[in-house]
Amino acid sequence: MPAAEVSDALFPSMYTHTDGSSADPIAQYEKDVKLTADYIRTNFPGKKIYAYIWPQFYNLHMSPNDSYQKFMTGEQWTRVLEVCYANFDGVILWCHGKGPDDEAVAWSDSRVQEVYAATKNFVSKYYDNIAVAAGATGGDVEIVPTEFEVFADLGFNNTPRNLLKYGIQPINLI
Repeated sequence: MPAAEVSDALFPSMYTHTDGSSADPIAQYEKDVKLTADYIRTNFPGKKIYAYIWPQFYNLHMSPNDSYQKFMTGEQWTRVLEVCYANFDGVILWCHGKGPDDEAVAWSDSRVQEVYAATKNFVSKYYDNIAVAAGATGGDVEIVPTEFEVFADLGFNNTPRNLLKYGIQPINLI
């Protein structure tokens, strides 16, 4: 709490959990995002909120652990992006490049491409409100920040480094 009080921005981890028994694991996630955003805005007014999100299920500490690292469908990922858009100032997309069996996953993998297609559609839908850092360029066009920011550190093998033309800024995570 003391660190949050002196921070310019807050970065909650908003990973999606499922125990595999829910027909709609994103419904609870939507409630969790709203609860988290409301709590932060109430207790830390005026702070920017950038959520860490991951297009795979994060059940690392749950038992059973059948859903850990399984990829979301494009529809599920779109719902995650939409609820974050409605509640936060931006998102940080990250992926460590591994699948449910801890195997390396390439950028060309159909699961990655399904999530990426959903991300591109989301960015296209809100393009006028997606901010890219001042001075950054997407192709030949300079993009000026407006409202919602999308950052990414994608660990899939052979991921293109420059996704700026899609409104996605590179970021290095430590």
